[in-house]
Amino acid sequence: MSAETQLVLLTQAYPYGHAESFIATELDVLAQKFAHVVVVPLTPRGNRKVRPLPAGVEVLNIFPLRAPDLVNALGEIRPAMQLQRHRRVKDRAIEAIWLSKMAMIAARIRSLLPHVAVARTYYGYWLANTAAVAALLARREDNAIAVARAHGGDLYLQRAARGFHPGRRLHAKLDQIYPISNAGYHSLQAQGFPAGQLHIARLGVPETPGSQYQSAHNWRIVSCSNAAPVKRLALIAEAVAILAHQGHPIRWLHIGDTELAEGDLASLMGKHGCDREAFVATGRLPAADVLARIREFQPHVFVNASSTEGVPVSVMEAFSLGIPVIATNAGGTGEIVVDHENGLLLPIDITGNDLARAIQEFAELDPHDVQAYRQGAVATWRQLCSAQQNYQHFSTHLCQLLASKNSV
Repeated sequence: MSAETQLVLLTQAYPYGHAESFIATELDVLAQKFAHVVVVPLTPRGNRKVRPLPAGVEVLNIFPLRAPDLVNALGEIRPAMQLQRHRRVKDRAIEAIWLSKMAMIAARIRSLLPHVAVARTYYGYWLANTAAVAALLARREDNAIAVARAHGGDLYLQRAARGFHPGRRLHAKLDQIYPISNAGYHSLQAQGFPAGQLHIARLGVPETPGSQYQSAHNWRIVSCSNAAPVKRLALIAEAVAILAHQGHPIRWLHIGDTELAEGDLASLMGKHGCDREAFVATGRLPAADVLARIREFQPHVFVNASSTEGVPVSVMEAFSLGIPVIATNAGGTGEIVVDHENGLLLPIDITGNDLARAIQEFAELDPHDVQAYRQGAVATWRQLCSAQQNYQHFSTHLCQLLASKNSV
């Protein structure tokens, strides 16, 4: 792109703290495509550290919001209010408050961005507050576009707190929405978004050269997630406890920022008569250390038991390491986990016994079959989960969309 283009990336917190760590790889590619990139977190920094950013990328700190921002937002609030569609009084009040806050944030960002003649892409990383702010910002600029990704919690209505996502009418004003899976694409169509507004743009993870290995530990499993209820760590704990109680030498490594302390997991597994040494919970690890810790542990298989998902990045990382996956068919997971090719794909409504049987099935495979699964995992990463491939495609699409808007 020319020196007159700018990307404004709206995030929840990135680069503050530890959240949204998967943005970093995408940002490396975007920084090569746009002359100037500004990252705008929509939550205050507080005492969180700032992660390193690529050259040419800056952070715009919009907090604290000030009284003039409220005055400037008045011009945004009225048209935003006209976009409401919910009939229940309480829902209308919730959306009105939410939209008012988005209008204040948009006004604040507009006041801080340089008033220069540039072609801007406002990119909301989530189809939620970041997307709504992007839509509000772009509507005031003739040569700007507004786009957003759509993942999981921001996409599926069943995961919304009150059965609806505030601001969906603002999301309808976006120039393009990028669901990360086919499942997300079809869900948005069912919600009324036209096919022409949707374009699938998958996430990806980097190549990890020389990281594939041959595990000699058939009974070692690994998982990586937070402890949100939808991740169902208790289900994995139950399966591990069942296998341990049956006398199998099972070992489970869990990595992730978890609300369940290691002692809580020990108590949960102890209810099933499981030995404390059957598992290790590391807590949150820096993103750069996660794959190293997995390689050190040498798991035989990666396990994801979620009840709902977008497309789990942790599964992509497992594939990049040549690790097969046992996962539930939640969200877009089944688009990358192919049953009996790169892992085992299970129904969402499984029990601990079902998961234990799947782990045992995999642990007792012939080494030749395990190698075929490992090759399938790497092949899936190359075809569907390569960061370089997916983010180059995505960034090129953004540039073409912006060029098309400014050629009219």
